[in-house]
Amino acid sequence: MANEKSMDFTFGIITGGSKNHREKINNQSVSTRIIQIINSISSQYIPNFEIIIVGGNDYFTEFESVKHFKFKESRRTLVRIGRKFEFKRKAYITRKKNLIIKYAKYENIVFMHDYYALAPNWYKNMVLFGDEFDIQMNSVRDMKGNRYHDWELMDLPGLNMESHLPYEVQDLNKFQYISGGYWVAKKSVMERYPLNEDLSWGEGEDIEWSKRVKKDYKFAINAKSEVNLIKEKYSDPNRKIVSSYSIANLRKLNTIKLISHRGNIDGPNKKLENSPNYIGEALNYGFDVEIDVWFIDGNYFLGHDEPQYPIPEEFLQNEKLWCHAKNLQALEQMLLNPKIHCFWHQNDTVTLTSRNIVWSFPGTKAIKGSICVLPDVASSISENCIGVCSDFILAYK
Repeated sequence: MANEKSMDFTFGIITGGSKNHREKINNQSVSTRIIQIINSISSQYIPNFEIIIVGGNDYFTEFESVKHFKFKESRRTLVRIGRKFEFKRKAYITRKKNLIIKYAKYENIVFMHDYYALAPNWYKNMVLFGDEFDIQMNSVRDMKGNRYHDWELMDLPGLNMESHLPYEVQDLNKFQYISGGYWVAKKSVMERYPLNEDLSWGEGEDIEWSKRVKKDYKFAINAKSEVNLIKEKYSDPNRKIVSSYSIANLRKLNTIKLISHRGNIDGPNKKLENSPNYIGEALNYGFDVEIDVWFIDGNYFLGHDEPQYPIPEEFLQNEKLWCHAKNLQALEQMLLNPKIHCFWHQNDTVTLTSRNIVWSFPGTKAIKGSICVLPDVASSISENCIGVCSDFILAYK
């Protein structure tokens, strides 16, 4: 590595330390597999590195670079599965990963489950990529050489989209998540955004963390530093490379106004939608919000099917609110106040708001300069629209 800048790394491996008899790797034990991972790291000739192993019963004392931390696995708890109850052991991998953050010596941390190993030249290509990143993903291959979960899209509502992004596409972070099996990040980033310890394996802990951290930090892909699975994992045969058409649609979503439907951001919530606090939460996320407004006996109310929540007129004087009049008295009253952005529609294909913006009827094709309302799928959003209003608006952020 002469004449090349070096990089220091903490490799954090989490394990349960027990043999899984469903694995098909010549009955290889987890301990043997971890030794394979350690050797894949040691063979990179990294000048300064350490390996932290959290969990399991083997101490790997024969390796000077290894630190082992015991972890008390959770007890079996009663979990409802359909109509039945079963005793399941929750795997709090989030707590294990946060221990790695706590004890890491170096700024660059590689988080890996006990079935990822570095490919030859991983470190060489990491140095060539450089140290200027917040959160990094490498290319991941399964045991058959196929792409595994690496540079991935989140599931957008109603959209059966292929999940692998082409490695060259690096401007769609807002639609991505970092798969929790393997990633690289700065210790300073992880200290600011640790994993949510209320979540265990299988509860979307990686997606929840991705949504939080990408508000302030960027994801980067270094596809030349490759990582290989060393145990068989299920690969969805329908998981393909995202088409150029879908990428163009997503890039369009990057530039348009995002509007929460009645305060919903991650699906309809009939109990909370249109309530002032719920609307406030959506505004705090940075979204505009479409709300349903009534005017009865000299007072404003929010609610879809009926007036439910009394509000002062000042509440409606917010640049990020799109006020849908539910009765003609509400429209008449709001039009007297230029600080309120309002509109009226019933079954019209389109209507015009008080600020001359075209609002489309839910499910109809948007025309040029319009707001697309409740599209069935993200791919149905027309290139003509300037905004989208959805119950699942968080997915577009």
